[in-house]
Amino acid sequence: MDEHADILRLVEISRLYYERNLTQAKIAKKMNISRPAVSKLLSEARLRGIVKIEIKSPMMSDETLLRDLSEVYHLKGGLVVPSGSADDRMITRLLVSQASLYFEKMLPQVNRIGLGWGDTMGRLVDELKQHLTHDEEKGNICPVIGSAPNDIRWYQTNELARIFAEKTGFTSFYLHAPAFPGSRKNKKLFEDGWQSQIGNPVGKSEIHKLLTDCFYCGEFIWGSKHYQDAKHPTLISKELFYRVRERIKRKITGKYKKHSFLLQGLIRCGECDRSVIADTKKNHNYYYCTRFNTNCSQKEYVREEELEKQILETLGSLEIKNKRITEWIRKALKESHSDEKEYHNNTITELNRQYALIQKRLDALYDDKLDGKITKEFYERKFKEYTMSQDDVLNATERHKRANIGYFELGLNIFEISQKAKQLYKEKATLEEKRNLLNFVFSNLFLRDKKLNFVYKNAFQIVAGRAKTGNLLRGLDSNQDR
Repeated sequence: MDEHADILRLVEISRLYYERNLTQAKIAKKMNISRPAVSKLLSEARLRGIVKIEIKSPMMSDETLLRDLSEVYHLKGGLVVPSGSADDRMITRLLVSQASLYFEKMLPQVNRIGLGWGDTMGRLVDELKQHLTHDEEKGNICPVIGSAPNDIRWYQTNELARIFAEKTGFTSFYLHAPAFPGSRKNKKLFEDGWQSQIGNPVGKSEIHKLLTDCFYCGEFIWGSKHYQDAKHPTLISKELFYRVRERIKRKITGKYKKHSFLLQGLIRCGECDRSVIADTKKNHNYYYCTRFNTNCSQKEYVREEELEKQILETLGSLEIKNKRITEWIRKALKESHSDEKEYHNNTITELNRQYALIQKRLDALYDDKLDGKITKEFYERKFKEYTMSQDDVLNATERHKRANIGYFELGLNIFEISQKAKQLYKEKATLEEKRNLLNFVFSNLFLRDKKLNFVYKNAFQIVAGRAKTGNLLRGLDSNQDR
């Protein structure tokens, strides 16, 4: 049967099932095929896009639109309520109902809520009493905008925060400020900022004095005595006042770094193993042992130029001047890579075989589910198990593919860097680039008696050994060099 006939058959079976509402058994009898075959063909019709199933409900949010809005406005979540109606009152009731359910679901997961104003927000707060009643404190609620200069209840954000707190068990905090200036004087205050009586801007010291004055939380200090239970009205809670005061008094630790030193943090003392630190004197950088809480005898200062001279000499000693040994190392790397490549290729072949086997098991599992031989719970458990195994196989295959290339490149890069280390160090324009090169080649640097002791990383230690042997053999003739 050709492709065109297959598609026509899928369309016919889909219409019998979805448009004429025939059962799969009746379709099987009509088409002279088995019932499992009907089920498979219906699934294939969905996969090919011949049949598209769309579910719409006024009680569910549009996930696609929510995802797009979250990406554009950097939201962590939210609720989109499709109305399906042109009646504004119906839309408001639906929105409030869904929003209250959303709050009921989200409240256990949050501890801070900001509240706006308006007709919908007011109705939402009223609706909460039908869904939420918590006795214990859960978090904090506060307005995110000041109150409106009118008597409409739903535009008084502090009142909305208070009602919300009563119904949910949250602690309410209030914003004692209007949403926008209600007079010319207030408007000027907003435009010009807070000023003193003579027109100068209020300084930080004055703001600090206000924030640390306990009078505003119902306390006061008279003489040398602190009265904690005063009778005058309070503007803020004691909890908020002391939290702000603690934040103001908190010290910020850390030191200003005046100089950046090339070898700072890279060198340790060769006698006491303490850090070697740097200092600048007369336009020169000097390095010395901290001698902190020890009897270390290393008291002399060493100039940075002297240490760099030793570093360049050591980096230059990595170069293998015997060209025959250099070519032998490159050849050995290639031969080693051939063995490594064969190992990774064999492993990838085995992993591909495992993947194909798991895929067969998934296909058989799907057929058993369509035929009713296994339960839905068994199918879901085994499907999850098989798909996780497939993911593991794919990840392992990718790792071996990368290693197949990276093994040779890493070895060759290390060798090439070792042969040009001195030149690279001289050409590095920035201090950070030089530090990165030293970190790449050496595992430790020790300073003792003004001399650096270099500890190579494993790969460069091997190159250093070959360079020492190879350079000693440089004067031999061709017969001796074999």
